[in-house]
Amino acid sequence: MNIEEIKEFYKEIIPIESVNPAFGGKGEEKRALYLKNYIYKNCKDFQYEEYTTKDIHGFTRPNMLFLLNANKKDTVWFVVHIDTVDVGDEKAWKYPPFQATIVNDLIYGRGTTDDIHGVCMGVLAFKYFSEHKDQLHANLGLFVVSDEENGSKYGIKEVLKHRKFSSNDYFLVPDWGVDDGSKIETAEKGIMWISIKVKGKQSHGSRPDIGINAHRMAMKLESQIDEYLHKKFNERDEIFIPPYSTFEPTKGAFYTKSINIIPEMAEISFDMRILPKYTTDEVLGEVDNIVKNFEKSNKVEITLEVIQKEGPYKPTSRESPLIKNLKSAIESVSNLKPTLYGIGGGTCAALLREQGYDAAVWATLDEGVEHTVNEYTSINKVALDIKIAETLLSQWK
Repeated sequence: MNIEEIKEFYKEIIPIESVNPAFGGKGEEKRALYLKNYIYKNCKDFQYEEYTTKDIHGFTRPNMLFLLNANKKDTVWFVVHIDTVDVGDEKAWKYPPFQATIVNDLIYGRGTTDDIHGVCMGVLAFKYFSEHKDQLHANLGLFVVSDEENGSKYGIKEVLKHRKFSSNDYFLVPDWGVDDGSKIETAEKGIMWISIKVKGKQSHGSRPDIGINAHRMAMKLESQIDEYLHKKFNERDEIFIPPYSTFEPTKGAFYTKSINIIPEMAEISFDMRILPKYTTDEVLGEVDNIVKNFEKSNKVEITLEVIQKEGPYKPTSRESPLIKNLKSAIESVSNLKPTLYGIGGGTCAALLREQGYDAAVWATLDEGVEHTVNEYTSINKVALDIKIAETLLSQWK
């Protein structure tokens, strides 16, 4: 693999901003057009499908499928996403977030790991096999989607409404990994995001006796939910990282700009990642009971909204041809014995498993850099993953 080719790809794609509209961006349209043009310019003899939709903000959300059909029984799809989260505090970045800054082996910039590492891996492997189709032992697909960072409504979910696959389609999602590439994700927790709005009664800050402080009520309710769920749903499953269900209070809003006002409204949110031992409906039922009892005993009005609720879904079998062939490719190239793991949920693989398809999430990534300031990836690890991808397709059994 030509290291300079990887560097050039990053230099061209990172400056094309692709922040998800849910986080204030303009979406993936320009980045998708760049990739489409890149593949049409550099690859040959492939099939193309497009599933594009408009979101509630009026932005175009493209989804593209490229297929090298080598007339084999099985097809391996690389599933990659082209949206990113926002940059957060831009002043905290050491390097410009929308510029591919190369420092020794590292490339800095928003999306360098999540998910341009996977995009680069998939695109350059696709390019290689378009020139060496005779080396393919399975058909090769590149599945490029939008909206992964905000639930995939306009991304893979949109595609799966219209496009059917078969039991001979296998999906590799290079969107999670560890720094030596020794873990393959075959299972995900269920994911549920909820928002709770509490309505009290506004009053002057000096007269809490005639008001109902929605801020205090929200924090009290938040604490009750947090403590109860961790006690109720406390089982462990060591295949997962971390090996337990998580119920994390995250975003909050308290609807007053003045210190001397008792706020009438407050909002709290939870990000929940739930082991397959439980269902999201079980957890939601418990939250609903807590909310109703709290509302009655504290004389407040509460609105509970489910923002997202997915899974958990049946894990991919360790006997799947995808898992067996991927393990073999990693062992062949890296001389490692990969192990199978589960994660907190939220990748495209979970949605594919929901449809009954075999999916695995794997890449060689430094952990914990996605969604952070100074996000980066390793050029040599991108090159390694491309080599493993090429080995996977050329040795597929």
